[in-house]
Amino acid sequence: MVAGCAIGAVASGLSSLPLLLVKANTLPLTAAAYALVAMGLRFAMAMGFAFAAVTIFSDTLAIEPLLLWVAISYVVLLVFDVLFAMQALRTGQQGTTPS
Repeated sequence: MVAGCAIGAVASGLSSLPLLLVKANTLPLTAAAYALVAMGLRFAMAMGFAFAAVTIFSDTLAIEPLLLWVAISYVVLLVFDVLFAMQALRTGQQGTTPS
């Protein structure tokens, strides 16, 4: 349970980095592109970390409960990621000025 929730939390936390870039306005991408990158990055990291955990700890961790808890934490943290993305994109768009 702890390993699955940790995988979901790490993937959720690291996927917020593109949304922090929208606040800093460092790259010339649209806000939708940042949100799409964050969503794809979160999914790829969750699947990658889950695959790594299954591969490395297959003899000590049960695979089915691990994947179940990864999925549960992914869905629960998705609510907070969406709220953070909406807030980041809203402030990122307000911070840009047309030239």
